[in-house]
Amino acid sequence: MNRTLKAVVLCAGGALGIPLASAGTQTYGFTNISGNNATNAAAGETQLRVTVSMLMGGKVGFHFFHMGNTPMTITQIYFDDNTPRLGAADAPAGSMGVAFAPGGAPPDLPAGNNAMPVFLSNRRFTANSPAPTHGVSPGETLDLSFSIIGLFADVLDDINSGELRIGIHVQAFGNGGSESFVNEPQDPVRPIPLPTAGAMGLAGLLLAGSRRRR
Repeated sequence: MNRTLKAVVLCAGGALGIPLASAGTQTYGFTNISGNNATNAAAGETQLRVTVSMLMGGKVGFHFFHMGNTPMTITQIYFDDNTPRLGAADAPAGSMGVAFAPGGAPPDLPAGNNAMPVFLSNRRFTANSPAPTHGVSPGETLDLSFSIIGLFADVLDDINSGELRIGIHVQAFGNGGSESFVNEPQDPVRPIPLPTAGAMGLAGLLLAGSRRRR
């Protein structure tokens, strides 16, 4: 988007009260790649999220959480950091009862070969044993933070292009099953309502005016 058009869109959005996505925080959903059980897969896709934020000190934070109460527990988190963008990691910080540590087994995301392209893990964190007890269950959260190789904007660009992917292994479903998920790189969860007809008209007038002034 050229600078003039971008400025017009921003001005129109601000004037009409249309929410614009924050450059500092993005929330992503997950897509199932294991396909062990359709009900479990759908529940995980509906309920599991990660928010990526810029932290003080120029770091990037990954906040894992549930958006529901269906029984399931995130027991392992994997990163496929192709560039790479993630530097030194801080100690994982979880809500009460949640405890993770770097490393752990298995070294690769279960069913990672099903991802397109194949998910190649180069960073991982595992819930302390017993994992279903110390993993991220409904109502619980986990925060992972890293120094950044580059800029925070580069991290978001890499996530949205698929250069940086986040994988999670989820266990302790109500039926005892487990599933693996990978974040949705092209579809961050950021609700942007459709503009009204009046808003579209005003945006069009602003754009037309910008073209006449060239």
